[in-house]
Amino acid sequence: MQPVIKKICNLINAESLELQLAAIRVLAELQVRDPQVVQLIGQRIKKASSPQLRVALLEIVAKTPVTAYLPHLIDALQSSEMQRDRIVSIMTQMGPGAVPYLRKAYKKVTYQTKQAILDVFARLKSREAIDFLLMALLDQSNFEHLRYVCSLLRPILAQAERKNRSWLRTRIVRFVNRTDVKKNASVLTSGIILMGYLGDVSFKKNLLKFIATNRELGVRKFALISLSLLPLEKKGNEDVIKALFPLLHHDDFSNIVKNAIATLEKQTLPEKYKKQLTKLLESHHPSVRSFALSKLGTYDSKENVSTLTRYLDSNDFRIRDAAKSSLEKMSRAVPALLIQFDHASGPEKASQIIHILQSHKIYFKKRAACQSIVKRAEKLVKQNNEQYKRYFALLKAVNPDYLYTYVMTSVKAFQRKKKWDQALFYLNQIEGSVLFNEEARFAYMVNLLKRSKQDLSSAYRDQDKGLLMLQSMVKSAGASFAKRIQKEKAFDPKDKYYIGFHFSEKLFDLREFGIQVLKQLAKGNTTLGRLAKKKLSIVGSLSAAAV
Repeated sequence: MQPVIKKICNLINAESLELQLAAIRVLAELQVRDPQVVQLIGQRIKKASSPQLRVALLEIVAKTPVTAYLPHLIDALQSSEMQRDRIVSIMTQMGPGAVPYLRKAYKKVTYQTKQAILDVFARLKSREAIDFLLMALLDQSNFEHLRYVCSLLRPILAQAERKNRSWLRTRIVRFVNRTDVKKNASVLTSGIILMGYLGDVSFKKNLLKFIATNRELGVRKFALISLSLLPLEKKGNEDVIKALFPLLHHDDFSNIVKNAIATLEKQTLPEKYKKQLTKLLESHHPSVRSFALSKLGTYDSKENVSTLTRYLDSNDFRIRDAAKSSLEKMSRAVPALLIQFDHASGPEKASQIIHILQSHKIYFKKRAACQSIVKRAEKLVKQNNEQYKRYFALLKAVNPDYLYTYVMTSVKAFQRKKKWDQALFYLNQIEGSVLFNEEARFAYMVNLLKRSKQDLSSAYRDQDKGLLMLQSMVKSAGASFAKRIQKEKAFDPKDKYYIGFHFSEKLFDLREFGIQVLKQLAKGNTTLGRLAKKKLSIVGSLSAAAV
């Protein structure tokens, strides 16, 4: 040891904490690798009297992470858990070179220190480290230990790169096939869980073997869970369906049935399972019945439609949702659902069917289908039956464009006949929806004003819905909106005078809008024209005299 280094090392044993810390910081920066210095620092880490001193000493090791420090770091962990994570991080810094010593040390240390060593291996992620973690499962059979090791392996397996997946697959299969692993159900279960974490399709055959009836319940349960984690969405998994389908009749729902369903839900069942699915509707497990209903939706037949519609009224929401989901996939369900819609006893039932039919918009692209809905609605309107609303709601859901065209055509027809209330009735069918666009809003305003009493008192005008609606339009479009009012054929001079009279008393753009309406009216030598001129002079229009 060099004389200067020796003097600095001596200061580590000084009485003053400040001097000790200063000496430690200098040694950390010098990154001394001398065996005597390593020995001294290692001993001091174990005997450090305060957390502050131990942290400082560990910084020396962090700056010079040589494997010679390993025995001292292990001793430090054995004596105290203080700064455990920092020590684990430093040992990880030492890289694969730390593995041989840690493997030997693992057998002799306390369980808490074993966990720290396992953490190091998990962070190293080398093949040697992963092999050690797998074999560590055999170290103890207690649940906490197995769960801890599996939790360390989970992110390694889930995030494994493609080039390593083949090696990992081989190692896990080799592990579960070991004789000592097969004899220990808890350890075997851990290996099965790791198959699910890696999620490799090639594990399918192994996992199917583990769900056999002669296996322990825990083994079967976790084999099913791991199977559900494999990407088995593609076709060609009839072996999985054949093995799992009988399990749906099992009495143990939480361990067996639930986990079998998780995998079967991803499968496309062949036609031959149709009868078996129908039998499952008698199961005492609601989730099994729900599963059967959802899968029956893949067979689009009148028979299945009849079966599924019966379950729309189930007291169990899972059953209702499954039946609904299946009917949404079946084009042959539409006629039957429309019949049910006609006889729906309440708004909830009608709303449920509308929601299903919304998935069949292709069917309602046919003009005849929409006309049929309109005819039913019109018949109920003539009967003053409030049920007409559900048909307009249905049309709005399945073909909103058709409904909009129908409403606006009806509105224009009633306006020509001066039937303002009827026109408003049809506009009300789309009011409050995205269909209520600028054209519909303008038509609504026109019809409101046409049916207004047009009382010129300010109290009445301020509450006139038509004027309030027109006011919002003028605020958006500006005074130039007067031109549109002039062009509107439904408005006669009396309507225009009422509009101009009201807005000429307002401010800014609203006042200018009102004046422009009155000016156009004042050009004519009529009673209303003269009244318009008089109103213009009262409100103080600058150009009133020129009119």
